[in-house]
Amino acid sequence: QLGWAGPGGTKTPEQTRRAIEAWMPADIWAEVNLVLVGLGQEVQTEKSKLLRKCLACSDPAAALRLASVCGVKVEPEAKKAGLVLPPGLAL
Repeated sequence: QLGWAGPGGTKTPEQTRRAIEAWMPADIWAEVNLVLVGLGQEVQTEKSKLLRKCLACSDPAAALRLASVCGVKVEPEAKKAGLVLPPGLAL
């Protein structure tokens, strides 16, 4: 979803891992992989729950922008869940 696995994307987590490892420096792979796995788990959670977490964090606007970059349709999902987004939010 971030475009890091190439223009065609991948179909499995293993293909994604190999595609990213092909260009990412080996000395940072372990740390980046940990972050990507955690991010992937959050993005796959129920959208209303994810948006509530974003709104409750220390920088809701940045968290919501990240959710948007990761493919979450923030405004429609928030409306569906009855959540109020920060005023002037630019996604």
